[in-house]
Amino acid sequence: MFCVKIDYGYKGTNSINYENVNIQFEYGDFINILGENGCGKSTLYKVLMGRLKPTNGHISDEIKNNIVVISDYVNLPNECTIHDIYELLGEDKIQYMKKEFYSIYEVVSELLSKKVSMLSTGQKRIVEIFCALSTRKRILVMDEASNGLDVTNKQLLIEQVNKMVESKKVVVFNTTHLIEDVISFGGRVFVMNKQKQRINEYHGEKSIKEIIEYMKVGE
Repeated sequence: MFCVKIDYGYKGTNSINYENVNIQFEYGDFINILGENGCGKSTLYKVLMGRLKPTNGHISDEIKNNIVVISDYVNLPNECTIHDIYELLGEDKIQYMKKEFYSIYEVVSELLSKKVSMLSTGQKRIVEIFCALSTRKRILVMDEASNGLDVTNKQLLIEQVNKMVESKKVVVFNTTHLIEDVISFGGRVFVMNKQKQRINEYHGEKSIKEIIEYMKVGE
């Protein structure tokens, strides 16, 4: 069981300050962090990774050293083939992925001859996850990683991520401002309320209407 009990934030034009942040999680958890743009979702991950210090409390080395992030801001080189990426990762990491995460290994291995530029956006996300997990870090942060995906590609991403979570070998954090994504992925939901300086877990019905109402109240 991992436990985060902190205050965090920063001062400036768009000051962010969250108090009594309490998130407990374990392998097999899928955690959605839901909040409007600019509310401090990415800042939270910088704190968890040790790039920013919390204003109160601390992040354990077990968490800081075990996090890896993928996002829609990071792109694989278009001219590389998947075989090239395999070569860069090395046989040890490829065999690790084959053993620990065979489902995603199987999907990526079918793309070996293709250039990154030929892949769909969803396939690129799967390859990015493959590379991230090959580092042997098991707290995977998807920072707005479903942005720009059509229905087919989003379903591909959901299926592969859910298989990883079901294996209970990883924890997945999914940062999003889209309630639809929260409902599609399932899992636990934490709602960020910048005005009330709270991050609370939502336990109600997973419907757009109910979640919107909860976000307004923030309790």
